Amino acid sequence: MHGDDIDTKETIDEHLVDEMLYCYLKSHNCTLFTQLTGHMDNTRPTYYVGIKDYKRYIVTATGILLANLTGTVTNMTKDECKAEMNRIYEPGTSDNQNYYWIVTNITVENAGYCNKNLVNFTAAVSPAFTIDGYNWSSGTYPSWSESVWMKLGLRMFMKPSPSYEKLVFLSGLGVLAVSFLCVLSLKKHITHLVSSIVSDSVLHNAGVAGTS
Repeated sequence: MHGDDIDTKETIDEHLVDEMLYCYLKSHNCTLFTQLTGHMDNTRPTYYVGIKDYKRYIVTATGILLANLTGTVTNMTKDECKAEMNRIYEPGTSDNQNYYWIVTNITVENAGYCNKNLVNFTAAVSPAFTIDGYNWSSGTYPSWSESVWMKLGLRMFMKPSPSYEKLVFLSGLGVLAVSFLCVLSLKKHITHLVSSIVSDSVLHNAGVAGTS
C-alpha cells in the first residue's frame, strides 16, 4: 500500500473541544465534568499540584475524561463496575485494567455505563519522604520544598483618562517653560538688581549714620 492511499483525515469533535476549553479555563462546574464525575464542583479552578492533596477534582475529572476517550464500553451494571474498581486496588492484584462508571444523566439514577481503560492515578511522592531514616544528604532520591504564602495582598492603581494625562503633560511643559524664562531673566538682569540693592543699602546706612 502506498502512502498516498492512506486516509489521514481526522474528525474533530468541535463541541467536545469547546466543552474542554470551558471546563479547564473557565469553570469546573460544566456539563462535561459533571457528567463524567457525577457531581458538580463550585470551587475556584486551581491547577497547582501538591503532594498531600494531589487528587483534586480537576485531577479526577481529567483521569475520567481520558478514560472515556481511550477506554471501551462494557455491559456491566453500576454495582459490578464498582466491584471491579475495588478489586483492582486489592493487594496482590496485577491487572492493569481500570474501571470507571461514566454518568450520562445526573438526574436519573444509575444512568450511565461502565468504562474499561488503562488510566491509573499515582501519588507524586518521592521515596525520600516514605523511607524511615532516609539520609537526606545522600541525594539518592529527589526532594524539594514548597513556598508558603501566609498573607496575600493586592494593590490597585487607577489609570487616568488620556485627556487628563495630556493636560498634566502640557501643564508640566508650561511650568518648565516659565521656569526657564524666569531663570534666564534673572540671569540677564542679576547684575543690575544686585547693584541696585547694594546702592540702596549703602545709602540707607549712610543716612542712618548721618542722623546719629
